[in-house]
Amino acid sequence: DLACTALIEGMLGAAVPSRLYNIMAAGKAVLAIGDPEAEAALVVAEEGIGWTARPSDPKEVADAILAASRDLPGVRTKGERARRLAETKYSSRTILGTYVELMSDLKRRFDGARRG
Repeated sequence: DLACTALIEGMLGAAVPSRLYNIMAAGKAVLAIGDPEAEAALVVAEEGIGWTARPSDPKEVADAILAASRDLPGVRTKGERARRLAETKYSSRTILGTYVELMSDLKRRFDGARRG
């Protein structure tokens, strides 16, 4: 019901565990263990799909697991939300569409700068 992804603290901007998106696609609530400012923790917190904890704080990890175990309806709701997000906001179609728009915008700006 609750899946976990973990990175050591300090992995800011260096890595996003791809497991996060697999967990979301599976419709599971997430426990993201890592730096609170890391992408995985930010996604979990901002999207309301689970819990976060720092790996250097075992009590925080245990508290997050206990919180999830005491809120099984919330775990299900967070898992359902994660699945919907995986199908919409984080789908390959959406991400690729955003990427194509970005590249097209950059090309237009570059072409305009060359002419101007």
